[in-house]
Amino acid sequence: MLEPEELNNWLSEHVRAATSTDEALSFFDSLEAVPLEMMSGLWKGAEIKTNHPLNGKLKNLGWFGKAFITSDRVHPLVFKNHHEKLYSLNTKLIPSRLMNIVSTRNIEFLKPFIKSGPFLKTKQPTARLRMTHFRGVPTTTMIYDFLPINDVFRKIDQDTVMGLMDMRDMEEPFFFILKRQKSPGIFLEELL
Repeated sequence: MLEPEELNNWLSEHVRAATSTDEALSFFDSLEAVPLEMMSGLWKGAEIKTNHPLNGKLKNLGWFGKAFITSDRVHPLVFKNHHEKLYSLNTKLIPSRLMNIVSTRNIEFLKPFIKSGPFLKTKQPTARLRMTHFRGVPTTTMIYDFLPINDVFRKIDQDTVMGLMDMRDMEEPFFFILKRQKSPGIFLEELL
């Protein structure tokens, strides 16, 4: 196990500069499991650069993070619209083929649709949290309802987790960090 200072140094370095998938996996494997009850609230996301095809794309579309109301009420993709207001993207409207396009091609054409928000937003949950075994460790995993994606979490500290997106037909995992927001504002109340 790495010491807290080592964890934070690794994170700050690799959120800014690229690392290899192998190094990110090694770091991920060094972290503790995440208990299910830890994942409540609104979390702000940041990618870990591994030269993955998704690197830079979600941020460019306005990705903010994720919202966990209960283990059965999860909003996996929280975005900001043109007015900087948060909304939960309705993943039911995203065909899984589109996720493959997003991960392999230029997606500037999607920006107006994602940033407009009203047509794609929902107050209904589109994912859930469950404990799964992944790489030999039982930990909290977010399972999308309508996409072949699982986000597996490992603990950095009480308010920071590392996520690994495991998507069918994606050759390498996509890595990200989530930081709990201390003041989520009215956004979470609007999702209840």
